[in-house]
Amino acid sequence: MRSNRRIEADRRQRRFATLAPSAHAGRYVPLMRQGYTIAAAAILVALFSTPAFAANDNPWIEVEGGSWVPSPEVLATLKSGIRRYVEAQARKERRELKKWSDYTFQYRGQQQHGHKFVFVSGFCTNSGLVKDVQLSKRMVLVEDGGTCFFDLKYDPGEKRIYGLYINGEA
Repeated sequence: MRSNRRIEADRRQRRFATLAPSAHAGRYVPLMRQGYTIAAAAILVALFSTPAFAANDNPWIEVEGGSWVPSPEVLATLKSGIRRYVEAQARKERRELKKWSDYTFQYRGQQQHGHKFVFVSGFCTNSGLVKDVQLSKRMVLVEDGGTCFFDLKYDPGEKRIYGLYINGEA
């Protein structure tokens, strides 16, 4: 009695043999294994099209003068969680954020009492309040300005975002 694995291999071979002329039978590679390729591709497209990944489309600018430089892995983790965190906190405070794609982010690796964190400043690019600023030289920190401006901290050791401050209205 043949094993199920061998029977399945024979079925696949017969299915793909009908796609290729016999002279080229060894050169053809199946593009799909039992439909999994299409399902996996559809899942990946749906996953990477979700709003959670939209933060990666926003500009992120490293500001000079930090005490350490966050690695690409640290930034990727921060970027993947920042939107969800900020939106949840804004809802708790009954604050309405601007359109997420309007925000630009500055960051700098800082250290306080031996504890490393990433300081992030988020601001609306089109707010009109950010003018003639060299974004890689100076952090954009303003008073008031409403939900166009916020800052927070990210602890890479604990992979935790904390200390969100959303600016008030004048």
